[in-house]
Amino acid sequence: MKTELSLFGSYLDYVRSIRYKGNIVFCPICEGRFKSFLPFGVKKRSNAMCPRCRSLERHRLLWLYLRNRTNFFTDDIKVLEIAPQYYIQRKFRSMPNLDYVSVDLYSRIAMINMDVTDTQFEDDSFDCIFCYHVLEHILDDKMAMKEILRVLKPGGWAILHVPILAENR
Repeated sequence: MKTELSLFGSYLDYVRSIRYKGNIVFCPICEGRFKSFLPFGVKKRSNAMCPRCRSLERHRLLWLYLRNRTNFFTDDIKVLEIAPQYYIQRKFRSMPNLDYVSVDLYSRIAMINMDVTDTQFEDDSFDCIFCYHVLEHILDDKMAMKEILRVLKPGGWAILHVPILAENR
């Protein structure tokens, strides 16, 4: 079932990418060129989602940061992604230099179902940890951050991303 859904999703992504083919915007993740990105969000943001890989602005920014400012694509790195994103996970899993693991409490695409406030990993296990839009959903976010720090190797790095809701004044 999971494979069938993946194939169907990939087919729809392919068809959508042909429909939006162009040379105005570029997605660094799937390397597609399109006439525009798709609108996305509760309050629709124009030019937000890639027609092929469904990446959002934050995913593309992360990709560019990793490529231009880190050793992520060159060194052998053990990576933990908390709450994996489908296309990002697919890309990370295909990279031969990464020892990649994804976790989530409920996600069907996570490699391991696990609570981020009580991971079963040993201390100092990961060189790099990604936690995107998770901490704001956890009651004990301080415990989750302590757990992330516990499993992060000395000298390792983490990107913890949370939405910031600014007040309109």
